Amino acid sequence: MILTLGYLANSPNNPSPKNGLFDGGYNALAHLVYYGKQGAVGVAYSQGYSPGGSVDITAGRGSALSSAPFGDSIATSNSMVGVQGYYRFSPNFQVHAWGGYIWATAKNSGFSNISNGRGSTDSLFVNSGDNANAWFGAIGMSFPDVGGKGNLPGILLGLPPRVTHSDVREEGDNSYHIEAFYRLRLNDHISVTPGVWMILNPENNSHNDTQYVGVLRTTFDF
Repeated sequence: MILTLGYLANSPNNPSPKNGLFDGGYNALAHLVYYGKQGAVGVAYSQGYSPGGSVDITAGRGSALSSAPFGDSIATSNSMVGVQGYYRFSPNFQVHAWGGYIWATAKNSGFSNISNGRGSTDSLFVNSGDNANAWFGAIGMSFPDVGGKGNLPGILLGLPPRVTHSDVREEGDNSYHIEAFYRLRLNDHISVTPGVWMILNPENNSHNDTQYVGVLRTTFDF
């Protein structure tokens, strides 16, 4: 087993009030991983605080509401429990998955702009102590060395963070993230990975059009 501990401060080099290493936004985390012969499983826990004006509890993943469930102007504390792992069924086939649960609490009261999932915002009043919860998860399959040594094709189906319960605003729909990629090993030092993403119901809103994203990544290993 391997235990990893971490502490991240938003503005450790800022000496002004409500900033710095221990007096501003932060995230403390612990990650425990067990490795077996055919796979691994890990459990993670994190606890954080985001001052008003810099709230992003999902690190830019998922909808705007899941990142700031009380709007950006309301200070927010949050905790997350996550589970992740993979299992290799054969040398050329493995399954990997992860999921998590987030609960957040508003730390002050006031009006705040909150995304309505339709490209605009609503102004709602938030009470200190209001709660919000969000879920996320994904499962994927990859095929090491299929098509050549060092190659890695794979597919992924994910559920981006979605606010399922909130004293302020919930999201009725669910986004779906579908991804396919193929890492092509050109030589011992260079690989190219073309891929495509499809996002259904962006911003957890079924009225939004499906989004398509193409990507081409080149990796250099030395």
